[in-house]
Amino acid sequence: MHKNRYYDSLGLYITATQLRFYLNDPSGFQSFRHYDEDFKHYFNECRTYNLISDLSIKDPKCAKFFWDESLEDIVIEFPSNGRVVKILNYLHADEEVL
Repeated sequence: MHKNRYYDSLGLYITATQLRFYLNDPSGFQSFRHYDEDFKHYFNECRTYNLISDLSIKDPKCAKFFWDESLEDIVIEFPSNGRVVKILNYLHADEEVL
């Protein structure tokens, strides 16, 4: 376990930096305190991003990250029958997170 990570019961995590980024905004702090839907969505996005990032470090062919200019956001690409999808299905991941 890493020092600056907050793990859930599945072993997925959000980093201290990701949490601080969210809490830096006053509305984010309130959202966190009330554990509302906005925070839950952010938390799930971070856990999913971190999971896929960790998998791609171990196996670069399982996922690719890139910046999409038109969306102005990070996009994650992975095979529809690959390791990432199998793990997300196993964890019953919410498709909205992706």
